Amino acid sequence: MILSMKLKVNKLALFLFLFLAITSFGQSKEINCKTTSTRISGIYDGKNLFFQIIIPNSIQNIIVNKNEITISKSSDTFELDLSTLKKGQTYDIIINYCEGSKTPYKLLNSNIEK
Repeated sequence: MILSMKLKVNKLALFLFLFLAITSFGQSKEINCKTTSTRISGIYDGKNLFFQIIIPNSIQNIIVNKNEITISKSSDTFELDLSTLKKGQTYDIIINYCEGSKTPYKLLNSNIEK
């Protein structure tokens, strides 16, 4: 009886250790990178911006007119909703991402100024 309880406790401890190790590893890749940024500025014409993510989990945050925007980091594409802006209003977007050999996203709206 005592032996089976010890085995259950050991299995639970091993499971918790592995779970914490895996989740911590996934987070540290995202948090502990050296970041760089790119800026996209323009005038809102009533259309949202569409992006393709080329390098998964590399975008750290996006700031639109000094407000941080949340995106789904598990998606291959995302839409940046600018509908809070008025037509003709300028926008300034800063995309912070893990420094690497190339930009981790592609702006799919070809008519937008960079």
